[in-house]
Amino acid sequence: MQKDTRPMVEAGVLSAVAVMFAVINLYIPLLGIFLNIFWPVPLVLLGVRHGLKWSALALAVSTLLLAIAVNPLQSLLQAAGLGGIGLVLGWSLNKGYSPILTMGLGAAASLMSKALVILLIFLAAGENPLAFDPEAVGKAVANTIELYRSFGVSEAQLAQMKPVVESTLNMMKMILPAGFVFAAFFDTYANFWIARAILRRLGTFTPGLPDFKNWLLPQYFLLLYGISLLLTAVFKNQPASLFYQASVNANFVLAMPLLLQGLAVAWSFSYRKNWPGISRWLLVSLLILLQPVSIIVIFIGMADFVFDFRKLRPPRP
Repeated sequence: MQKDTRPMVEAGVLSAVAVMFAVINLYIPLLGIFLNIFWPVPLVLLGVRHGLKWSALALAVSTLLLAIAVNPLQSLLQAAGLGGIGLVLGWSLNKGYSPILTMGLGAAASLMSKALVILLIFLAAGENPLAFDPEAVGKAVANTIELYRSFGVSEAQLAQMKPVVESTLNMMKMILPAGFVFAAFFDTYANFWIARAILRRLGTFTPGLPDFKNWLLPQYFLLLYGISLLLTAVFKNQPASLFYQASVNANFVLAMPLLLQGLAVAWSFSYRKNWPGISRWLLVSLLILLQPVSIIVIFIGMADFVFDFRKLRPPRP
């Protein structure tokens, strides 16, 4: 009897926590944005400790309670957008899958959840939520130029900047799919990290990702990145074609892991030199934020495939 009662109590408590997070998101948006990222954590905890059945039950209960407390549409969007991550991460950790596979499955679930939310919004509102209004884009360009004008930028410089701003906005529109992929991995990692920390405090050990200084991409990754660069160059004169847009998005998606591998090389170097922790974080922050430098870091990540700076790859035959 006690075996059945314990997961039931935990499911009830964690369902209430999930509803509280969602309500805070509705009434205190700034705090809610942060809490909303971690909304799936209660589902992950239940999945790890008691199995998929109980995390799915908690999702159903929290969805129902949220529908009563707020409105059915908000409840459905919340469950569709974030529930899948919690269920899949909890199930994967419960099955003892490797952290890499768990992250991959969680990111896939997050990506499908985001697609489901877009579909639900389209069905409810009858409009594509991803559609860019040309008038709104033009207004954004005008506002950006006006902002620079208020800073005292000359009209000649503004005339040169306008096509750059327009090109940047068009590129942001084009790489929106890549943005969803990044968001999926970010959501998954954030929930994976906080759930592991809580589980550790509760006495449940789950394996984590390797130390950052030892992060290593498989050899074929460089080939994939090279193919994406080649396709981008081949179709660059056809910017409206699906092939060009797909290759540009693939290029952005593949560049991020290469950036992380380059950062891992820098992190490993700082460890070997016994730099204090604050210096390491400052180094990584600068390498990410300074755009010309971040491009160099990507090249370091690519060079690591050839030179194996950290001597982590098995010797070639």
